[in-house]
Amino acid sequence: MRVVAREALEAAVAAWEGVVGREHVTREARDLELASTATYKTDSRHLAIVRPDSRQQVQACMRIANEHRVPVYPSSGGKNWGLGSRSAVQGEGVLLSLERMNQIVDFDEDLAVIRVQAGVTFGQVYRYLEARGSQLMLSVTGSSPEGSLIGNALERGHGFGPQADRFAHCHGPEIVLPMGDCIHGGLERFEGATAARFYKWGVGPHIDGLFAQSNLGIVTEMTFLLLPRPGDFQVVVASVASGARLGKFIDALRVVRMDDASDVQLVNRSRMVQSHQAGGVPPSRWPRSLTESGEDAWFMTCAVYAPTRAIGKARRKWIEGLIRPTADVFNVIDEPHRAWRRLARRVGLLKGQPPATSDPRRSHFMGVPAAEGLSFAYAAKPGWTKNVTDIDLDRDRVGIVWCAPVLPFAGTHMLAVARITRDVGADFGFPPDISLRPMNARTMDGVIGAVFDRDDPAADERALAWHDRLFQRLREGGYFPYRLNTRSMTALPPSREGFDHFLSDLKRQLDPNDILAPGRYDFRSALKLGSPSGREPDGS
Repeated sequence: MRVVAREALEAAVAAWEGVVGREHVTREARDLELASTATYKTDSRHLAIVRPDSRQQVQACMRIANEHRVPVYPSSGGKNWGLGSRSAVQGEGVLLSLERMNQIVDFDEDLAVIRVQAGVTFGQVYRYLEARGSQLMLSVTGSSPEGSLIGNALERGHGFGPQADRFAHCHGPEIVLPMGDCIHGGLERFEGATAARFYKWGVGPHIDGLFAQSNLGIVTEMTFLLLPRPGDFQVVVASVASGARLGKFIDALRVVRMDDASDVQLVNRSRMVQSHQAGGVPPSRWPRSLTESGEDAWFMTCAVYAPTRAIGKARRKWIEGLIRPTADVFNVIDEPHRAWRRLARRVGLLKGQPPATSDPRRSHFMGVPAAEGLSFAYAAKPGWTKNVTDIDLDRDRVGIVWCAPVLPFAGTHMLAVARITRDVGADFGFPPDISLRPMNARTMDGVIGAVFDRDDPAADERALAWHDRLFQRLREGGYFPYRLNTRSMTALPPSREGFDHFLSDLKRQLDPNDILAPGRYDFRSALKLGSPSGREPDGS
């Protein structure tokens, strides 16, 4: 485990205070404890928190970190719950918090883009658009409204709506490199480029992807695409009660997902049962599709977007023609207000909230961020009450750990992943809690979770053992992750050909002192498992 020399830390802290101000460097024990806390047990810890408020201050902070050889871990919103929150990946380090960099830099209503700094949150953008009476919306997550757009995009996180693949719908990053230099991606690298805010690829090598899921630089600004608010919005729900019919159901759903005007989510029976139980809904009030289904049942929600009511009805009818013949249960929320209120009441009951009266334009499907969907996690806490509105999983020691496999869009693979999850869960006492997001018509991103009480050390250890076994079994089955938590950063095998060496050489060139987020998505530890060249990473 990497240990920071205390004299080096003292010198670096003094220098950082000179750059960002003494009030923006924290070494209070309680603050450091919370910054080092995740929704599962971690062995790393932060020694200080530094809060710059500009790209220039970030550059100065990185130069100081290199001078004194103190590792830093950047974080935007710190709401990476279930995947490591804002904790360091390994050993000791300093949290470089970008929360003060919270300016909306540019906005264009006509061309539907917004440019933000790293600390800007989903809730902030929503309020900004509402205050201007904008006809645009942002694809939001189902997690905290205080999560960072840039942080979520760089983790390749999910959103809701037609632009659910967030990293595919952002561009033009401003990047501080580990030694303190600054570069820009796309056409942003050219002064006066009129299309810089609107064109993703730029000219020449496209470098944006090097800074997603990596430790090669700190993204301080980025442009995001927005969506026009649809004139019509409907919801289709369906379920398949057994694996025997799943193949045809998924075949139909693939065709639906090829239409970018829809958004699809699939959950298995265990996830659906957990949601009902967490909401305090007794089995006598569960829908028949749930009570009469077997363990292989899957439940689908499909949001349908259209510019007009006529187009929406036609699109929904097309979807109905594809899915209804393959499903055991099929329903359409076709009356935009009255029917939605019925569903909203039902969902409100599941979440333990007062009955809702809003229409579909007030949901996350329509770009309205809300954290209430995470309240189910508090069911694992003794004395939990249903009215959870002030949600902070780290502060409240709520335990969640995620596995995130990507799998082909086929029923056989869904059942295989469910079987692996069920077998591993039975060994550790966790249900096979699975949610799948078809991000395109060919693959699905999975989110498989265990919920527990972090104040119970036995449950904490059991959840981590569950995660590690499940991660290994999924990998052995060919289901590699699309996203990693801090426990998984060194759990992948060596890559084919020269990928690991290429990445190691790039890291060595950009970060010779191994200062920026050591261990984060760099995979250099895989070289120690054996390679033809025998090279090993520096600074480890």
